[in-house]
Amino acid sequence: MIYKTLSIFIITCICVITFGLLVSYSETISTGNKYSKVNSVEVMLSVNVKNNSVIATLVFTNNSTNTICIDITNGCLTGNIKNNVFTINYDGTEIPYTGKLYKRRPPGAKDVVKLLPGKSISTSVILNKVYRFSPGCHTYTVSYAAFHQFQLPDFQGLLELKSNKVTFDYKDWEK
Repeated sequence: MIYKTLSIFIITCICVITFGLLVSYSETISTGNKYSKVNSVEVMLSVNVKNNSVIATLVFTNNSTNTICIDITNGCLTGNIKNNVFTINYDGTEIPYTGKLYKRRPPGAKDVVKLLPGKSISTSVILNKVYRFSPGCHTYTVSYAAFHQFQLPDFQGLLELKSNKVTFDYKDWEK
């Protein structure tokens, strides 16, 4: 019983600390503090439907004066989607992510790509490999959002990167 109580206490502390870091970070952005430079990462999303594949291309551009770390998994930089990082809707209905959800340790140096100021990195993934599109012809809206770690000389934390929204038509007759 004491172990269960201790476990709940530790999990609660971790959640409170993480939430505090996110709130603290969002306050620095809104107050114009020096950490607002971190919020200068642009994520451009484009979608192309080719041979019954829905191909999403993400371009991460670092418009800040600091080096930013892009999480390889959450940034889909291997060309595979390993987390539910896209939101895809049609007619007000979100289509489900059917891929595996991987439990991971916190990202380390080997799990990120450093994006230097002024530089870009791009990746393409096939959305209909891990998202269940509805049969028939529909107009979809898709966007990308995921947390990435960042580090400044005197501060580190999480940064949520969000893309533009893209609308596209897709006919899925195979299901």
